[in-house]
Amino acid sequence: MHDPEFLEERQAAEYFMPDGRRVRLTERVTAFHRAGQVNDVEMIYRVTHADRREERLVMAFPFRYFFRYQVEHLLARCGFQVDETFGDFDRSALQDRSPEMIFVARTR
Repeated sequence: MHDPEFLEERQAAEYFMPDGRRVRLTERVTAFHRAGQVNDVEMIYRVTHADRREERLVMAFPFRYFFRYQVEHLLARCGFQVDETFGDFDRSALQDRSPEMIFVARTR
C-alpha cells in the first residue's frame, strides 16, 4: 500500500464504447495516510471521441484499506469462520504482491 510505485499513474483498462468512443483508464495513488489506513486515489479516464476530440475525466476519492488479520478478526467478531483466503479471483495464494484479498467464510 505504501510502495512509491503506486504514486505513478498506471494503465488499468482500455475499451471501446458502442458509439465508437475509446476509453483509456489509468489509476494512481496521490497520498498515503497510514494512521487512518486511507489512500487518496485517482481514476483517470481519457476519452477519445469519434471526431478525435479528447477529454480527460478524473474521479478522486479516499480508499480505505484493511490488513489481512484485521479482516479475519472482524469476520470472527461477527460470527464467521474463514475457510480459505486467496490473492486473486483465480484462487491463487495470497501473497505480498497479490492484486486482491479474498476471504471465503461461513457462519459458525
